[in-house]
Amino acid sequence: MRALKIWGLLLCLAGTGCQTQGEGAPKRPEDAPQKAQKAAESDPNAQCEHKVPKGACPKCNPALAAVYKAQNNWCAEHGMPESFCPVCYPDRAAPSLDSEGEEVAIEARIVRLRRPEMEKTAGIKTVNAREATSESGVQCNVHLGFNQDKTADVRAVVPGLVRNVRVRVGELVEKGAPLFDLESVQVNDLRAERSAVVERVRVAKAQVERMRELRKTDVVSTRALETSEEELAKAQSALASIDGTLRTTGANASGRMILRAPIAGEIVERNAIQGMLANQEDSLAKIVDTSTLWAFCDVSESDARGLAVGQPVQIRLDQQEPIEGKLDWISPQIDPRSRTVPTRAIVPNDGNLRANQFGRATIYADQSEGGVEVPREALQRVEEEFVVFVRDSPGIFSPRIVERLAEGDWVRVKGRVKPGDEVVTTGAVFLRTEVMPGSIGAGCCEIVPGGE
Repeated sequence: MRALKIWGLLLCLAGTGCQTQGEGAPKRPEDAPQKAQKAAESDPNAQCEHKVPKGACPKCNPALAAVYKAQNNWCAEHGMPESFCPVCYPDRAAPSLDSEGEEVAIEARIVRLRRPEMEKTAGIKTVNAREATSESGVQCNVHLGFNQDKTADVRAVVPGLVRNVRVRVGELVEKGAPLFDLESVQVNDLRAERSAVVERVRVAKAQVERMRELRKTDVVSTRALETSEEELAKAQSALASIDGTLRTTGANASGRMILRAPIAGEIVERNAIQGMLANQEDSLAKIVDTSTLWAFCDVSESDARGLAVGQPVQIRLDQQEPIEGKLDWISPQIDPRSRTVPTRAIVPNDGNLRANQFGRATIYADQSEGGVEVPREALQRVEEEFVVFVRDSPGIFSPRIVERLAEGDWVRVKGRVKPGDEVVTTGAVFLRTEVMPGSIGAGCCEIVPGGE
């Protein structure tokens, strides 16, 4: 009986294994190339023949054209969305799509509040964008300093004792005016050495004259005459060197050095006092021509692109009239600590400006790029782009990618923003949170891909 049961079981298994494929049989797996082809056709991110993702292409999906046009995102010349037209912007990355083919490019992440009246609850406020004018420019912090091209540091050429001080701090002096009288042991040594060299020159001259007379009668050789002339040349060179040193020190006939003003200007520092031993490393006085000052402007890294030497600069200090100047230097490097580009302008000084004053400056950079201006708080950073949110209608806001061209309370930008567009100021951070990838959001609005 047990053997019959075993044989029956084996027969059942054999019958199952020999069964032909029918309705209940597993289907034969598809070939790998067919799978890849189907996956590519179903992938909305796969590029179509128009060089954009197939799921976002208005030529492959004609119904999308009306959506893009409603968003004012349309290039009529090429029949593509302006934000990623492959002809107008060949280097701009095309939008990516999710698994359902929904548009998730930044400019397609339309924020729609659940109810329009929630704008007031969220505290959203808007301001109209305005056209950039020639009055707009790059704004930055500025501090004044002395014009180093018109500054002189007075020092002693050789060590000496200060015997007389002739000037005071704040005094105006002309070029060549006497400042200090110094008495120096080295100057006295030079004068004594000069006397010896003068005698040496006199003897050498007499020797040359005598040798020339003797040479005429062939009493001495030509070589002997040349030797005497070389000795005279050495003595004259030594005398010239000593005289040059004495002139540089300003020494007079009595042996005292008189230090004189190398330029005309104001004595802004005077460190020398009577009886002081002045060495070469000691600054005795500083003279500055204060008719012009340097204005050091620290321009943010992003605003330095349009700067050029010669551009006009307007400086505003506390309770003073605006000061006009011109940019005369732009640093080739960025300050590693402040991430700003140091620049400098020359400004006239009517006597009311002081070094180390601080204020604000406006550099009128090239305005040829045009653009519009939006409030600074309207500018937000989404991923790697600057974005402003435009109010399309009550409760609906579109992010627009812009390029920042200048800095200030009103920022000059270039992009798909027109004068008169309502841009969000208060509440822009809230909208930015809603469109950031992976953001949970506040739960009071929805992101509508493509504005549908």
